Amino acid sequence: MPKWQRHFAIIFGCFLGLALWKFGNPVILDHKVDPPQSFGEALEVSWPVDWGNWILFALGFGALLKAKPSRVLAEAHVPRWLALAPLFWLAWQLISTTRTVDAALSNRTLPQFLGVVLCFFCGLTLLSKRGWERLVLPGLLIVFAFSRS
Repeated sequence: MPKWQRHFAIIFGCFLGLALWKFGNPVILDHKVDPPQSFGEALEVSWPVDWGNWILFALGFGALLKAKPSRVLAEAHVPRWLALAPLFWLAWQLISTTRTVDAALSNRTLPQFLGVVLCFFCGLTLLSKRGWERLVLPGLLIVFAFSRS
């Protein structure tokens, strides 16, 4: 596994832990979540889902700069049609958003769905390598060690 993928796996594991800890609210209720106003409050309350999307998009953009998509698909041992299916679904969602009955709801859920597709491809990148779980799980555990119930 290349060095950048090892680092990415650790960081992505931390992000997954953070997502479970701080971004657990449904996206359609995100407008009811107020951003924390202090460090102490940031540790105690949920964060807006948009913050998670921005972190995820930064991670995905960084991975995209380093990964070669054709190589990732070849190494993943997944049929190309199956790997590209989320992109077709995302394209369909973008097309259907033009004729939606509730534009506000569609505009809130579309970035979330884009994040799900991005997580799929990040997972595809990591799962194509052996030993990924040894790198992702510590990141999850680190975040859980800082969380309080």
